[in-house]
Formats: sequence, structure tokens, C-alpha cells
Amino acid sequence: MAELKRTLGLWGAAGIGIGAIIGTGIFVLIGVASGIAGPAVIISFLIAGVTALLTGLSTAELSSFITESGGSYIYTTKAFGRLPGFVVGWMKSFDYIVGASAVSIGFAAYFTYFAGIPSAVATLVVVGSVWPLVLMVLNLRGMKEASGMNNLLVALKIAALVLFIIVGGGFLVTHGDFSNYHPFFPRGISGAFSGASIIFFAFIGFNTIAVIAEEVKEPEKNVPRAVLIAFAICTLLYIGVSVVSVASSTGRSSGSRAHP
Repeated sequence: MAELKRTLGLWGAAGIGIGAIIGTGIFVLIGVASGIAGPAVIISFLIAGVTALLTGLSTAELSSFITESGGSYIYTTKAFGRLPGFVVGWMKSFDYIVGASAVSIGFAAYFTYFAGIPSAVATLVVVGSVWPLVLMVLNLRGMKEASGMNNLLVALKIAALVLFIIVGGGFLVTHGDFSNYHPFFPRGISGAFSGASIIFFAFIGFNTIAVIAEEVKEPEKNVPRAVLIAFAICTLLYIGVSVVSVASSTGRSSGSRAHP
């Protein structure tokens, strides 16, 4: 079996994790969760982040002494044997295929809207297929090229979220209107937990770092650290976005706020 080249450092691995975590979840689910939890969606992000972090810590611990690529597949195989590992591996593959398909269609819908292209089904399929093919070619060329593109996309996503937080936060502080935060728990603490169950999807993706462990330099140190760094950055960004989103939301509906 050919050995993979270890080309990624700590921040390169963390960038892979951040890129996998920050996706359509934060841009789509925050409105749905806000409609359920109201302003307490801020707490929902915290609950979901802590819950996801527990899984992340388990991944970090396992990756500190199992440094082969494969993530959940290799961990299951080492612990329970080839058959359970086979099942987990195929389930993860199915998960990635379905997830990538959903994100690709979402990307196609946004792209056709902003480009002024009629969003017929055929158009969405074509546009949604091109971008994954481009990324596939980059991955086939090697981790160095794929990581470079990932870092560029991560920088753009973080810049957009930080800009949203700065502009929205500045507006909130300047105008001093905090009325949207009252009542903070329109549906009680159960609403916050219900919102967290939806928000949890926005934290999925950290396991990608463990999947590429064999391409990370000093994986026993850098993979666990990269997982924690990715979690810390994404959680802070998510909470910042939720605070600003609640402040900028309008309207009320039976004890909860309208979607931002």
C-alpha cells in the first residue's frame, strides 16, 4: 500500500477542519433554529458546540495514537474488526455522497440566482456537477493543491462572517436597540435545546481532519490540536453570527421570532 505524503502542518490541517465545518449549516439553519428557540438560539449554538466538542475530543484522543488515514473507518476496524469497519466505512461514504450532493444543489441554486440564470432543473444539475468535478481534480493532483484551494475558500468564508459580525455588531452598539432579545426564552429552555438539535448539523465536519491524518506532519500532535483549533474558531464565529442575527431579525410569531 502506497504511503501518503505528509504535507500538511498544524494550520493546514485546522484549515481543512474549518472548511469542512463552516458550510451551508450556518447560512441556512440559523433561521430555522431562531424560529424555534427565539433569541435563545445563542444558547442553542453553545449547547450544540459543547455536544459536538465531546465527539471532537474523542476523535482528537483516538487520532493521537492511531495516525492512519480513514477516520471513523480505521478507528472502528482497529477496535472491532474488519466487518464493522467495512459497514462504518460505507455508511460514511454514503454520508459524504448525500451531503456533497445537497451542498452542490444549494450552491447551484445560489449561483444561478446571483448570476441571473433561469434555475431550471437541468441547469441546477449541470452547475451543481461542475464545481465538485473541479474540486475532485484538485484533490487528485495532491493534498498541497487541494489544501491551497481550501485555505482560499476558508479565508473567504471567515472574512464574510467576520464582516457580518463587525457591521451588525457595530450597528447594534451604535443604536443600542436590544428589544429583539426580549423575551430571551420565548419557548423556555426546551426551545433552546430543540434549536440545538438543529444547529448541531452546522458543526459536522471536524472528523475530516482525522480522515487525512496520514497526510499531516506529526499527526499524533497536530491532528488533536487542529481539531480543537477548528472547533474554537467555528464556535466563536457561530455565536457571534447568532448574536447579530437575533438583533437584526424582524417580526414575531406566536412566541418566537421570524427567521432572520
